Amino acid sequence: MATYTILRNSVKNNRSDVIIEFPVPTTSNDAGLGWRSVIAGVRAADGVAGSVNPLKASNASHVADLDAGRIIEIPLTVEYDAKMSNTQKVAVLDVAVIEKVASFTSEFGSLYRFYGTTRTV
Repeated sequence: MATYTILRNSVKNNRSDVIIEFPVPTTSNDAGLGWRSVIAGVRAADGVAGSVNPLKASNASHVADLDAGRIIEIPLTVEYDAKMSNTQKVAVLDVAVIEKVASFTSEFGSLYRFYGTTRTV
């Protein structure tokens, strides 16, 4: 299950900028490395530390969960039809978040499926 925080909501541009956060699975990739270790390793290798969510950047336990690979944050921008009601916009945003998490999980899993594999030949 994912949660999201709206950082900006532009009525003029009919869009919302959000940060999605969700737990990293406790399962392993095909190399036998836990996905949490993969996430933590990739974040460290990319020089990513802390939170991209300015509302949680000073929350030490949140940052520790990110750095340990227990949760992940991803940004998302959603655009709306100007004629939509607020209820419709929230529904569109909910679906967009679900789709973004699914696509991110699939793409990340494919990209890092064998991360950590070591072979001697």
